Amino acid sequence: MPGLHGSCAGVAPPIAVFAPHSSADGIVFYEGSDFGAGFMDNAFVTEWGNNAGSAGIGRRVMRVQLTGPVGAEHGVTNTFATGFSHPLAITVAPDGGLLVGDYGSGRIIEIFRIA
Repeated sequence: MPGLHGSCAGVAPPIAVFAPHSSADGIVFYEGSDFGAGFMDNAFVTEWGNNAGSAGIGRRVMRVQLTGPVGAEHGVTNTFATGFSHPLAITVAPDGGLLVGDYGSGRIIEIFRIA
């Protein structure tokens, strides 16, 4: 897992850390029901990837499972969805799926649970 480098004295520690050389662009806290109760109040973050062509960096949707008391939360990150060119906006669809705007392909992609 990537970590912080350098002096971070006086800086609040991050709740979650994402891949180096990428940016966390869109974020939504899940309040739908399609994925099940274990996903409620998780954060979903779109990660714009490295422009150097490395397919392994960014270009995905990350799930951040929050634990701990308010003000002292800790986030566990894992890859939720891949296959994007440059995902940006993300929101919860009326049917409970996730809508991801992919800037690179010009498409809006819906992610939903397959029963």
